[in-house]
Amino acid sequence: MSSKPCNYHVIRYCFSVSCLQQITYAVQSYFGYLLEQQIDRLQAMLNKAKKWGLVSVLYNLREILENQDYRFFNQNSHRSSTLS
Repeated sequence: MSSKPCNYHVIRYCFSVSCLQQITYAVQSYFGYLLEQQIDRLQAMLNKAKKWGLVSVLYNLREILENQDYRFFNQNSHRSSTLS
């Protein structure tokens, strides 16, 4: 196997797809079951991703949850009002 330098943009994309998408997928359903220690570990991973340059923004796990909740309830309240 040759040792070619990996394209940094590919690494950033892989992190975004694998980690960030996994965290945000259905976060409303599992976040309430996480222990504070588990939340801290996930936040530490996001902090390291910023430190290592894998993301350009420092993500806050609780803000991600709030944004996902807002989007979820906003979409559902719009749908229920159109069904009335």
